[in-house]
Amino acid sequence: MRSTCMVLLALLVACGDDKLKPDASPPDSPIDPSDGIAAARAAAECMTTIGCPDLRLGIFRVTVTSVRPQIIGNGNPAGFTIQAQQMGPALFVGVDPTTLTPPLHVGDVVSFTITGVSHLPEHRATSLRDLTVVQTGTDVTPLLKDISSSTALGYDAELVTVTGTVASNLRGSFSGPGFAEVQLDTAGIQGNPKFVVRGPSALLSGVDMTMGCHITISKAPFIIYTFFGEGSTIFYNIGVYGASDYTLTGCAPPKIQLAVALSATSVKLTFDRNIKESSVMADGSQFTFDNGLTASAATVSGKTITLTTSAQSPRTNYTMTVANSVTDLQGSSVAAGTMFTGFDTPAIVRINEFNANLTCPLIELRVVQGGPMTGFQITERSDSSFRMSLTFTNFIVQTNDLIVVHAHNNATCNPGTSTNETVAVNEQPKAMFAANFDTAYDWYANDGLKVMSSVITLFDAGGTIVDAVFLTDGLPNVFSATLTAAGLVGAANQWTPAKAIYDMATFLSAAVDKINATIAGTSIQRIDNNDTNAKADWTTGAGLPSTWGALNVGQTAFP
Repeated sequence: MRSTCMVLLALLVACGDDKLKPDASPPDSPIDPSDGIAAARAAAECMTTIGCPDLRLGIFRVTVTSVRPQIIGNGNPAGFTIQAQQMGPALFVGVDPTTLTPPLHVGDVVSFTITGVSHLPEHRATSLRDLTVVQTGTDVTPLLKDISSSTALGYDAELVTVTGTVASNLRGSFSGPGFAEVQLDTAGIQGNPKFVVRGPSALLSGVDMTMGCHITISKAPFIIYTFFGEGSTIFYNIGVYGASDYTLTGCAPPKIQLAVALSATSVKLTFDRNIKESSVMADGSQFTFDNGLTASAATVSGKTITLTTSAQSPRTNYTMTVANSVTDLQGSSVAAGTMFTGFDTPAIVRINEFNANLTCPLIELRVVQGGPMTGFQITERSDSSFRMSLTFTNFIVQTNDLIVVHAHNNATCNPGTSTNETVAVNEQPKAMFAANFDTAYDWYANDGLKVMSSVITLFDAGGTIVDAVFLTDGLPNVFSATLTAAGLVGAANQWTPAKAIYDMATFLSAAVDKINATIAGTSIQRIDNNDTNAKADWTTGAGLPSTWGALNVGQTAFP
């Protein structure tokens, strides 16, 4: 009896649990008792458009733990992550699971052969064959790893759960347009701007993932991504792709960032969080004013509410109160009210001079016709992903005024911590604030201006493009976000040739060059008072000696 048991035991050990082994090993590959992920991660890079015929890496009975949707961007293919053990390893497979036969879903147990491997910008399999779905509907919870208290960052492609605090406002992602991210602070990791929650822009902006919110991510892949656009930088991304992947709590109440009159009978309110449409009454009765002004209608669009008012008196200050029944998407009431100035014809302003190739980049604006600039915005590119973006508030200018936008607001570029000047050009004098110009209004943006092919765009308070300039660094590489911004400008007839869609060659031939040729003491400038929305309006190369706070060579005062 004992010998019979021993024989049976030996057979069980030899065969093992059938659930842990593939139905068959990939063709021409040795039988591998492991899941094959570690070998695939260690394999030398081999990637072509059709795969590498000599590369055959067997993957055996692994579970699909997440699915990344297809979003157009740089180096961001659709794909899926695989894992077999709770302690890892794991791997991202950069093949759209919806194109496979059968299409793959989270919880599928699969075997296949990897025929392509890439290590940058993220470690991934790039092609596969011989796909077999062994099982469907598997619970992936046993594979989860709670990293809330961990100080490590080496969980590449593994399925994680984490609780923490959103430590930055939403920003564009270094890993490409179409994605957005926020910095994450946890019990184990604080203050690391490269440790982020990343997902589709529409998803993250739609639920207001903003600084201070508490976030719990239930099931998400941990992806290590190397960004090369402006130097080699490694980011540690926790990828979320659907609303069920995470929950937000404890976000700050919504605040009004800007109130601006768009006409004599309309006011636009911009909040720092999305407003719950059902919390706003269409008759505008939740908004009250002093000085006899009344509201008769209100419409909601994301973070903005547009009010229809009775006739405003030009440049009259109005105080507005918002009822606490107006809330964000989480039901938090709007914090307090605000002030705005009655409508007056807005200023006409042009971009006049710039130098991005400085430690502290500068852009100068010139006022063609005086008036309010409240709500005007100047941006670089279209996605504001670590790019300059500045909105002017409570600001009225006169014809021929000059405004210098400082593209960094830090100790180096703003010694003495000057505030934005709104009353006079010498309101914050250079004698006290060394970076300022006493003949121009000085304003400070929180983001930098990059020395690369780009688009600088000036919008009025209503979001209409009123001026722009295309820039090139002379290299044959243009980010898709730059081409997107160019298309918006072209569609608004603010550049020549005016096109809604630019290819790279057309953009480069139309852009002012070279943004990287300027040095300290020089700048690219408009050559005269004319504005034909074209490269011919500007100096090129190193430009001319800079004239910050003064008219450029060839310019005369407007009457």
